[in-house]
Amino acid sequence: MPWREHFLDRPSVGDAVEGAPATSGLHLPRHSVAASSFRCSSGWRGRLRSLRFAAEGLSVLFRDEPNARVHIACAAIACVLGLLLRISLAEWRWVILAIGLVLAAEAVNTALERACDAAHPDPHPLVKAAKDLSAAAVLIVALTAFAIGLLTFLPPLARTVAPLTSFIVSAH
Repeated sequence: MPWREHFLDRPSVGDAVEGAPATSGLHLPRHSVAASSFRCSSGWRGRLRSLRFAAEGLSVLFRDEPNARVHIACAAIACVLGLLLRISLAEWRWVILAIGLVLAAEAVNTALERACDAAHPDPHPLVKAAKDLSAAAVLIVALTAFAIGLLTFLPPLARTVAPLTSFIVSAH
């Protein structure tokens, strides 16, 4: 039997195995690490499957995490502001990088929190420390993105507002 068929024919985590003790109703998704560790996912089909799993992850992130929705709202505001202020291509690169890093940090934070909850559902000081550190990483990235936003948007905002303030002052 070729190696690929050997691994593909193995039962996955959610499958019942004859003579094995019954699980407590725990069923891992087919694409979980345990279930997919014996599958070969090379080729285009495997890449498309990976993209589908990533899209499912994005769906979970934005559906279940209120902070991710706040980050998306801030990203939308930054994009609208960038369009209105006609920021340069170089400035767009920084804004897009900041948005991507904040969303990626939020996704990693969510994944780590869920893994900690699954591994140790009861309160534990090390789990708390891991979750706090993960949240701190998101805060650091978000504050960095905020600083990038200030450096990117304040100069064009000042140029836009300056003529208006001088007009208002001269009108009085």
